[in-house]
Amino acid sequence: MSKLLLKDQPLIVLPALAVKVGVNGALFLQQLHYWLEKSVNVQDGYTWVYNTNQQWLQQFPFWSLSTIQRIISKLEKEGLIIKGKYNRSKFNNTVWYRIDYKKLEELMPSDEFEELEDVNLTEGESQIEAAEPVTVKASLTETTAENTNQIKREEAAHDAYVQTLEAAFIARRNRGVYPSASDLKHMYEVAKSEIPIEEALAGLHEAFDYYVPKYSSDTIRAFAYIKQHLFHKHYVTSQRTLASYQTEKPLSYVNKKRVVRKELTPDWLKENEETEPSAPAFRNDAHFEEEKKKLAESLRELEQELKNN
Repeated sequence: MSKLLLKDQPLIVLPALAVKVGVNGALFLQQLHYWLEKSVNVQDGYTWVYNTNQQWLQQFPFWSLSTIQRIISKLEKEGLIIKGKYNRSKFNNTVWYRIDYKKLEELMPSDEFEELEDVNLTEGESQIEAAEPVTVKASLTETTAENTNQIKREEAAHDAYVQTLEAAFIARRNRGVYPSASDLKHMYEVAKSEIPIEEALAGLHEAFDYYVPKYSSDTIRAFAYIKQHLFHKHYVTSQRTLASYQTEKPLSYVNKKRVVRKELTPDWLKENEETEPSAPAFRNDAHFEEEKKKLAESLRELEQELKNN
């Protein structure tokens, strides 16, 4: 075990390590060491940690993804971390990491580290300035051990999904007993999509049932054709569902009680409205014509009176 790394939280980066590999490199190494202490993933006699770049990004939210990739690449070139791939699926690109502790020890001779240990870290500000540790809160480093278990569960689910598709595809294709590497790649892409396995199987059979060959010898040989059909069907279905929802949503307001705003009416206006007689209703066409003539006569009298004045 290297003296340059600590076992427990909070994450403390020793200046001696930061001087050798930089502050960013020291932070990443310390975090990797922390997870290696908890890991139970042993391959080829070494303990490994596997995280995607996005999972590392969750643990170092103050870095960008490109920064994390540069740090990992730099430490790998220096031989301080070693990459490996032990995924069950060859299409799973999750990278495994471990620290080369022997290489890490070579960074600082033992006598140089002993001189650092002799420094009093509790008395004297000038001494503390040279050896004050950099601390990162545990909340930034302690994500959860569930990350590892989650990856395993997702891999198992994807494998079962692909095995189901593989069996159905081989049976319907009616040639060969194994899918090609390209077929498996496309199957895993479907498995990682949002398409349920029942929908994928129904779409697979539908693609075979309604396949129209251009030439008499044409058949479905590659799963890429099936994947294209599944993705297209899933897209069309989702768009129809969305359109239906958007169409039905405004109609839901029809059933709601319309709120009518009531204006306050002055009392004097109410009195005038109450005393004002209602307009007479026309009993028939003759009554209408009679009232029309009366109105015309009144208008003529009014015009004459206006002229005289």
